Amino acid sequence: MATRWSARALARWIAAVALAGCATIWGPRMVEISPAQLQRALDRQLPVGRTLWGHLEIRLSAAQVSLRPDEQRLSLRLTLELNDLVAPRPHRATLSVSHGVRFEPADNTVRLTRARIDAIALDGDERALDQPLTRWAVQAAEQFLDDRVLYTLTGDDLQALQRRGWRPGELHVGASGIVLTLLPVASGG
Repeated sequence: MATRWSARALARWIAAVALAGCATIWGPRMVEISPAQLQRALDRQLPVGRTLWGHLEIRLSAAQVSLRPDEQRLSLRLTLELNDLVAPRPHRATLSVSHGVRFEPADNTVRLTRARIDAIALDGDERALDQPLTRWAVQAAEQFLDDRVLYTLTGDDLQALQRRGWRPGELHVGASGIVLTLLPVASGG
């Protein structure tokens, strides 16, 4: 009976050690960037403006972030102010833009990608999409927002991950934030 108990105890101990050693390869590890963190990151970047095509001043401000996990997109509702220097009458638009997101390993950033204008109301007119000024606004917003840095992993974050044997992997939009899957660092390099 004593031998039997020792064999069970030994088997349990071996299983526990094996599980502890393999814990890092069982199941993905993830880092989540919440909508509140995304909102703060955008708030630090906005308002922002520039002149396009030599005559169209644009200014983006007041972003509101929402998640669209079913489409793997992030949605932004923005205020867009336009001023055509040729005919200087200011215009104001409310813009709904959705984006894909991607992780850029070269600079450890989460970036907006594949900007798509979902809705625009120029000076309160939601049917203004056929107006030339609205088409310019759409082009300007897409050009301005595409590949924009949304979030940056700090060097400290990355060093902490590497010390624990992890590196950033795939990125996707989840129900409660943007999720960065962590992958084990390859043992050879």
